[in-house]
Amino acid sequence: SGEQKMSHIFYLLDYLLPEVFCMSTDLIFLQQLTRLMAWAFFHKKGVLAAARDNNPEKASSSTQFYIVQGKVFNDSLLNKAQDRINGWLAESFLKKDSTYAPYIDTMNVAMQNLDRETYMRLANFFKEEAEKKEDFEKYIIPDAHREVYKTVGGTPHLDQNYTVFGEVISGLAVVDSIAAAPTSSLDRPLEDVRIIKAQILKNDWIIYKTN
Repeated sequence: SGEQKMSHIFYLLDYLLPEVFCMSTDLIFLQQLTRLMAWAFFHKKGVLAAARDNNPEKASSSTQFYIVQGKVFNDSLLNKAQDRINGWLAESFLKKDSTYAPYIDTMNVAMQNLDRETYMRLANFFKEEAEKKEDFEKYIIPDAHREVYKTVGGTPHLDQNYTVFGEVISGLAVVDSIAAAPTSSLDRPLEDVRIIKAQILKNDWIIYKTN
């Protein structure tokens, strides 16, 4: 219920704490994160990760994060997720190529002007070009990650694309409780799910309490 208070603990990367988090009374503000892609950190159920928009640097949001619920996958679905990841990686390499700079500029202008037709046309162009690109090291989902995705679950297609920096290690059921909260047509909870307290312990643990 909305009145029930739940506590759950997130493990945070020790070296990220000094730079990523600043405390102000009961609130935590995520500072702008640069893209962190570490093979050891992946989108299994319960991880904490930073959201972002479509900025070229893929810098994370300073105010938004998400907790992964996801689902359980089989090998066939994991292979599709792996292909999707490599498609994004190929597009990222293309967008860093100065040859494609004029297309990027046009896409940015289209996004600013809410010109969906132009934006989607160029997005599809990059997707088609990316499918032809082979001269980069393709990502392979590690066997250990596959095993977790096939048992615990998660969202593998987000790997190598968003920054994972924490993990729910106690009270994992609260993730399902939050996901099950009634939402509006915009997929926003009808009742706010709030972080009401945060506390750092021994520089490598942080406790959140929600209601």
